[in-house]
Amino acid sequence: MKNYTVALGDTLFGIAARKYGDGELYPVIARMNNLANPDLILVGQELLVPFVTRRHLWTTDDTPPPGHRSPSTTTEHRTPRSS
Repeated sequence: MKNYTVALGDTLFGIAARKYGDGELYPVIARMNNLANPDLILVGQELLVPFVTRRHLWTTDDTPPPGHRSPSTTTEHRTPRSS
């Protein structure tokens, strides 16, 4: 974990972009610092910036992860049971 002092013009997105190489990871910093409003940080504020070792796959509801077969494209064959 690193400490970071907010400078004039900083945003969580910008800090995440510099520290992680991906600004979309700003919620990691917001959660670690219990920020109710991630858009409100103050010059001189001390933030904890956790190390990120693994990035999770983010998908939307209409975009399945790679290799996923949705039920609409999966054909299932059932053999009827005899009584």
